Amino acid sequence: MPNIDAPQALRIDPEERSDLVVTAIAVLVAMLACAVYWAVLVSSHNEQLRGAEQQSQLRAQQISKALLSQVETLVGGLDFATRSLAEELSHKSPEGFNATVRTVVQSYPQGSILQIAIADRSGKVIYANPAPDPWSPLPANVGDREHFRVHQDNSRTGAADRLFISAPVLGRVSGQWSIQLSRALRRNGEFDGILVISLSPHYISDFFQSIFDSERDVVMLLRQDGRYLARSQGEQAVLGKAVPDSREYLRNNHLMHGTYEAVARVDGIARYYAWSRAQAYPLVINVGLDKDAALAGVQQAIQASRQRNLLGIAIVLGGVLVISWLRLQRSRAKALLRAKDERLAKLVTQVPGAIYQYKLATDGTSSFPYASPGIADIYGFTPDELATNAAKVFNLIHPDDLESVKATIMASAHDLTPWECKYRVGTSTGGCRWLHGYARPERLPDSSILWHGYLHDITTEQAIQQALHESEERLRLTLDAVRDGLWEWDTERGTLHWDARCYELLGYPDRGFPMGLGAFLDLVHPLDVDRCRIDQAQHLESNRIYRTEFRLRRASGEWLWVESRGQLLPATEHRPARMMGTLSDIGERVTQAQVRRALLDQSAAAIFLATPDRRISHANARAIELFAPNGHALIGKDFRIIHTDEASFAAFGEHYQALRQAGSVRLEWRLRDNRGRVRWFNAHGSLLGEDDPNGSVIWTMLDTDAQHRAMDAQELAQQRLTAIIEQFPGGVLVEDQAEQRIVVANQALCQLGGTGWSPRDLVGRTHAELAARLPADLLVPPPGEDAAPDAWECHLDDGRDVAVERIPLHSAGTPVGLFWFIRDITERKRRETALAALAATDPLTGLANRRTFMARMNDELHEQRRGRHGPSVLVMLDLDHFKRVNDTYGHAAGDRVLQHLAGLMQAALRRDDLAGRLGGEEFAVLLSDTDLDGGGAMAERLRIALETTPARTDTGELFVTASLGVTLFRPPFDSPEDCLARADAALYEAKHRGRNRVMVRDEDRGFPITHAAPVRDA
Repeated sequence: MPNIDAPQALRIDPEERSDLVVTAIAVLVAMLACAVYWAVLVSSHNEQLRGAEQQSQLRAQQISKALLSQVETLVGGLDFATRSLAEELSHKSPEGFNATVRTVVQSYPQGSILQIAIADRSGKVIYANPAPDPWSPLPANVGDREHFRVHQDNSRTGAADRLFISAPVLGRVSGQWSIQLSRALRRNGEFDGILVISLSPHYISDFFQSIFDSERDVVMLLRQDGRYLARSQGEQAVLGKAVPDSREYLRNNHLMHGTYEAVARVDGIARYYAWSRAQAYPLVINVGLDKDAALAGVQQAIQASRQRNLLGIAIVLGGVLVISWLRLQRSRAKALLRAKDERLAKLVTQVPGAIYQYKLATDGTSSFPYASPGIADIYGFTPDELATNAAKVFNLIHPDDLESVKATIMASAHDLTPWECKYRVGTSTGGCRWLHGYARPERLPDSSILWHGYLHDITTEQAIQQALHESEERLRLTLDAVRDGLWEWDTERGTLHWDARCYELLGYPDRGFPMGLGAFLDLVHPLDVDRCRIDQAQHLESNRIYRTEFRLRRASGEWLWVESRGQLLPATEHRPARMMGTLSDIGERVTQAQVRRALLDQSAAAIFLATPDRRISHANARAIELFAPNGHALIGKDFRIIHTDEASFAAFGEHYQALRQAGSVRLEWRLRDNRGRVRWFNAHGSLLGEDDPNGSVIWTMLDTDAQHRAMDAQELAQQRLTAIIEQFPGGVLVEDQAEQRIVVANQALCQLGGTGWSPRDLVGRTHAELAARLPADLLVPPPGEDAAPDAWECHLDDGRDVAVERIPLHSAGTPVGLFWFIRDITERKRRETALAALAATDPLTGLANRRTFMARMNDELHEQRRGRHGPSVLVMLDLDHFKRVNDTYGHAAGDRVLQHLAGLMQAALRRDDLAGRLGGEEFAVLLSDTDLDGGGAMAERLRIALETTPARTDTGELFVTASLGVTLFRPPFDSPEDCLARADAALYEAKHRGRNRVMVRDEDRGFPITHAAPVRDA
């Protein structure tokens, strides 16, 4: 805010006081009106919320009544089903009862009915469907269950017999929850047990869950006592539990429906609940709708309405305040403006130079409508003298700068761009001063141009820059002589400046791209960036001479080696700390160094430069690596340091005479490396200067120790190889590739083949001569579809089996010979044959085991699909009541019965048929090239043979029977598993129909009974 005098700030004139009173009254009226409007709005919103709650409760009530109707229909149907089943059971017709059970199960969706069961008067379950044999007694008793005790008590008290719905119970065997719908059974008026239909609570929960899209809405089916029967969400958490006792439908049984609001203990969700009570059954349907979701739409609308109205109220109040504030500001504007003009006048007098307005009229005349008093110090004229005519100023401008000043003024007037110019003006003493002017133009309504700007004297700064320019020019001439670039780095601002030569070194025009520290580092080779940063940091810390070498990317994309040198200049009063230095092209020098390093340091040979007195004056990297002692240098040492002893040094020196006469010499010499090892070297010496025989000598030492050692090792390896071949556990033969003659053979080969020759006799003979002495085809690979194999087995006439391996020998990719290895594998083949028989047969019965039988079935199906023979039949066989044999007579007798059956099966089969034991007392027979009638007849013969032929055991003769299932292979649709499944189904049908019979599975005729006989106990 403007700074005004305190007495003036405290004065309030009458007009301002009147405006203040009017403003206060307007603000109070507006606030009161907004408060009344907001109270009416809140009341309207509350009415909307109450209406939304009523609609949600009404919707929940409608859903509960509709679902109650569905549940009553479901329970009524099951009630009728229990009466029908009880009536059918009273007729003592198991077939009719089973048919009625199937009808009931098929009448309801799959999974809704878990089980239909009957318990006798003691609670023992005597019937359960589904089960393989529903009428087989089960080891289960429901005498302690609620539904059984209720019917039992009703029969004692004479209460009416009706359907009872139990709370969900957890199955002791199945582990599943179920709702028991039960009815009492009576015989001669007495309680005779119960009939139970187990209904799945999960099915009911899934049905309820399908009603709603939201997982936060819920439907509950409850008993009259509040126990949960089903819940659409969180079923597992509530089964076996009850709702709170405080619920209205539990306290007032005469009410048929109602609503309430609560937070569920199961999931913590607040809901609107509506419940309906069934009239015919003790059931309650309770529907809960998510409160947040039900009110979400209304609450969002209310929130949006409140936001809009708050915004409107804020706008109204804000408008009142703004208008009031503007009224107050208008009354104070004139006083503030006067105070501002006074302060501006004081400020302008303190500004160095002059602040001005310069006007260029359309007729070409110019003037200074406003100028600060400082303009008199610059031009020598007062502001009043220049107010109407500026021509006097142009008369003072230096003739060399006058046209430039006029041109910049006209350009600024034409484009309305800022005017800036440095120029000279004359002084009264005959000298000149430098001025710097800056102004921004604007076009006036009469098309004249008015500039607002400032002028200041820069004579001193210009003189300093001129002196600096001359100094830089002299430095530039010096640098041009040495072709170096010049750079300057402001260490505080991080700015970097290059001269034209730096750009030229990289192939760019002067200032070809903006230069800065980041742009410079982008040009540095990635491998050199870190070193550049470290060198710069160390220089700034220590202030030592900065000198480093690195690579810069040229405009062509190539890399240029440069050397950068510089010095840190200390900060002064007027300039911050900065570095200045030069940039030099050292590409040629680096290239020469790299070539020299490639020729010397990268050489695989050790290179020495020896003085005439046999001292080392230079050594390359390989020489240092081989001979330099740890932590010691080679330069200045005599050659004794690499010789094994004094005698070696002296003997080596005797060759110098031949070297100086011939100019070079080559030797094989043993030298000692820096690890103390003695190694062979090929030493080549040559004079450094051909015209100076007594000068320095270049020695090139090439390591040949590996070659010498290889020749020694080769001779030793030959001896070892001969000994190894002779002791090899088998016949060994090596042939030459070119002449096909024998190079090496051992005694085992001669003995294995019975040639009558010794290994020495074989050397030099041809492959054909040896093959003629060996058993026929021993060295001949068996014929095959592909190329001849390199390994095969051969059976000799004397009963032996041998394994032959032929290994081609190559050298550098070229075949040079053949290596033959022949072993006696007779004993191994015998073991393999025995193991194969054990792996394919059942050890007890001698029949094919399951794996072998399944493999044969796969082969059979494959052959049928290719049409190579007729149909095939699969017979499944299972001994009847075999467990009684083991329990009564022992497992030894059981094993004899299984062996007896295996013998009968093998006697009844043809050569191409296969019998197998699949496991326990379960057997199978595969009949090739047989139709379904033939398979059934064979199965019947086997059944009769087993029934009429006793098994002889240690406890006496035992008669057993079997049930058989027969089916036909049906390629190409069958798999072995499909065939086994059909045959197994036929077998179990035979057992179901009384055992000791053959059932033929025909896909067109079902399960016709082909043969049967009475069951004879074992």
